[in-house]
Amino acid sequence: FCKKGSIQEERMLQYPSVAIGQLTKEMSRMGYEAMEILNLSLQDFLTRSESNTTLVKQTNERLDLMNKEIIYYLVNITGGQVTLHEEKIISSFHHNLNDIMRIGEIADNITKYTNGVIKDNLEFSETVKLEIGKMNQLIIELHKLTDETFTTRKTNLMNQINEIEDQVDNMRAKLVEDHLERLKHGKCQPQSSGVFINLVNNLERAADHLTYIAESIE
Repeated sequence: FCKKGSIQEERMLQYPSVAIGQLTKEMSRMGYEAMEILNLSLQDFLTRSESNTTLVKQTNERLDLMNKEIIYYLVNITGGQVTLHEEKIISSFHHNLNDIMRIGEIADNITKYTNGVIKDNLEFSETVKLEIGKMNQLIIELHKLTDETFTTRKTNLMNQINEIEDQVDNMRAKLVEDHLERLKHGKCQPQSSGVFINLVNNLERAADHLTYIAESIE
């Protein structure tokens, strides 16, 4: 990313279209980093490990710095000569940044759930872990489609994006329903309910934030 006071910064602020192109690349990179720690935190949860907790924290700190840098440019670009179209894109970028940051926060939430699972010696069946893994695969696919939509600013993938989001929503509802049924029949630990329901709700929220990013292109 260009340094403040550099020739690159001056060019970015002078030509909004150049800035928008560069910021799009930086935000795409942020999205990939947020998704990486989301996947690593979930991997830790499923394997009862805390090996990636520090990395999740460090990456979120880096994302926060990138977020502030990009906002600096967005504010300064808005103060210059921008077209109505560019102004709309810049406005949407502020919302997109918030969605990316929320995904990073969800990764941090999952590290806390993992800590609780280990501390309280909670167990989840292999079937449940498999279903959570499938839910995560849908979110990974959703991110790929969202990133392509965001970077190309083309809406031809929106039907696929909405279909995957619906699948994630339905899977969350089914996972919670099945969990409550197991709980009712004494087939799982009561203290696992809060962790499990919060986990799948957070995964659904991650899918929501990705969809919001894609929808901002329309």
